[in-house]
Amino acid sequence: AQRERSLQEALDLAVAQAKQARGEAAGAAAGRSQGAEAAGARIAALTAEANAARAAAMEAKKALVAVRDAVASEQAGALAARSEAAAAAAALQAERAAAAEAREA
Repeated sequence: AQRERSLQEALDLAVAQAKQARGEAAGAAAGRSQGAEAAGARIAALTAEANAARAAAMEAKKALVAVRDAVASEQAGALAARSEAAAAAAALQAERAAAAEAREA
């Protein structure tokens, strides 16, 4: 009977230790699960931030292209105005030369 009690106590102790180990393992797994969830949330936040930065960069690029087009248009207008001014100056010079020639004649 004493031996049976000793065996029963040893068995009870082993069962208690197994339950405790199983509980500790479950707690560690839950901690890892929470850590994984937090990491997933952080990855999602960083992905959203990167997407927002990419969208802002695309908008900035569009604005830069618009400014570049406006500058090119202004430069074309200035070139046309210079050409018109040169043509007007040439016409005036031709008129003066014609008037001087008419006076001499």
